[in-house]
Amino acid sequence: MRIEEIMTKKVITLNEWDKVAEIAQTLLKHHLTGAPVVDKEGKVVGIVTEGDLMRRNALMHLPEYIAIQGSTVYLEAPSEIENDLQKAVGAQAEEIMTRDVITASPDSEVEIVAQQMIEKNLNPVPVLENNKIVGIVSKSDIVRLILG
Repeated sequence: MRIEEIMTKKVITLNEWDKVAEIAQTLLKHHLTGAPVVDKEGKVVGIVTEGDLMRRNALMHLPEYIAIQGSTVYLEAPSEIENDLQKAVGAQAEEIMTRDVITASPDSEVEIVAQQMIEKNLNPVPVLENNKIVGIVSKSDIVRLILG
């Protein structure tokens, strides 16, 4: 079965400049787990999920490190620490969104996309055709297949 057979075609999108409170309202109003962020040309540049909003409001964890002979060695990559900090203080979509968006195409096999969603903890996944968003698929779309 292909993704286009189960995807939601009417996609609620966010803009890069949307405020965090507006994003939360949009997700709640439409019962969404996340929404793609698009630029002025409609190109997907990120995604904001419930997890991104939760990280923004969670207590910031201090980076783990070890001290060796007077030097500090961080156990996390500096880019990850910076990314967490950015999300914790971000006020707009562009500051809290995940930029490395994994997408599917309409003719992707459901089983393959489902496996990616499980392995990479993705939800939802934007569906693109010719670099334009044509749909979105969530875990609940795939679970509905059980009902036939």
